[in-house]
Amino acid sequence: MCIDLLLHGCLPSNDTLIEVNFTALKEHCGIRAIVFDKDNTLTAPYDLSIHPNATAGFESAMHTFGRDNVAILSNSAGTGDDHNYEDAKKIELNIDVPVIRHLEKKPGGLSEVMNHFGTETVSDPSQICVIEDRSY
Repeated sequence: MCIDLLLHGCLPSNDTLIEVNFTALKEHCGIRAIVFDKDNTLTAPYDLSIHPNATAGFESAMHTFGRDNVAILSNSAGTGDDHNYEDAKKIELNIDVPVIRHLEKKPGGLSEVMNHFGTETVSDPSQICVIEDRSY
C-alpha cells in the first residue's frame, strides 16, 4: 500500500503542500518516489501550470527526490479521456515532470505507477507517497 497524504481545501494553500516534510519522508519513512495528483493539489482544476501556493512544496519535493522520482497521476490528464494525451504533454512541458499514462482512473493505476518508476527505484508500493486532495 502507498502512503497517501490527503491535502484539504479546494486549491493548494500555503498551509498544505508546503507543510509536507519531504526530507523526513525520504530519510525516515523509506519513501523513494512522490506522485502528485494534479487538479486541486498542484494546479487549479484543468489548469496546466502549478498554482502559486503549491510552488514551494513542489520545488521541495523535486529537490529532495529528484525529477526522475516525482510524477503526476491525474484523473484527467494522462487518461483515456485525454485525447492523444495532449493535456499530459502540455503539463510535462509546463511543469517539467512526467504525467503517468494510465487506463484506470484513481484509485486504479498502481501498475502504471510502479512501471513508471521501475524496480530499481521502487520495489514496493509502500515506497511511494501519493499526495492528493481526496481519499479513495
